[in-house]
Amino acid sequence: MITSIQDQWLGDIVIRESGSIEALVEVAIENEISVTDKMIPGLQVLQPIQANRHIVNYYNTNNIYPATAADLEVKSFRGIGYMAVGVNFIVS
Repeated sequence: MITSIQDQWLGDIVIRESGSIEALVEVAIENEISVTDKMIPGLQVLQPIQANRHIVNYYNTNNIYPATAADLEVKSFRGIGYMAVGVNFIVS
């Protein structure tokens, strides 16, 4: 079993543990989760089959744990500074 860390998505785990993103859908099905599900730190995931041992060895040797699913705050572009005349700012 692999334990997820902060800001990881399933693809991060699959790449690190198998060496290839190709196993992503298979791992999602085996773990009964979606490839787009937000992963909670500490979530246990079944270990994927190793596809490219050179990449796996590189990640392990260099102690790399990818975590690319950072939550980005979606900003609302509202207000006078974001209005365009004739689009959402009507002059009468």
